[in-house]
Amino acid sequence: MMASNPHRSAKAPRQIFDGIFAFPPNRETMGGTAYFIVENDSSNKAANILVDCPAWTENNPGFCLGSGGYSLAVYHSPGGDRQRQRYS
Repeated sequence: MMASNPHRSAKAPRQIFDGIFAFPPNRETMGGTAYFIVENDSSNKAANILVDCPAWTENNPGFCLGSGGYSLAVYHSPGGDRQRQRYS
């Protein structure tokens, strides 16, 4: 099995609906498509939601943090713990 490179380039997240972005599947965690929902709370602060674990690439952390980070991460795989540590 080839070792994964945590800094490999990957496709940027793509907008699929207004305020909803899809990341390519994360092969490191054998996951499917991850989603990032961009939303603001009642005081107009970022209240974004990350669903599943996007791959740790050059693009993804910057995209999430540049969009205000996230208030809630929802994932079901053990890979989510690794991603959470990286994005925190």
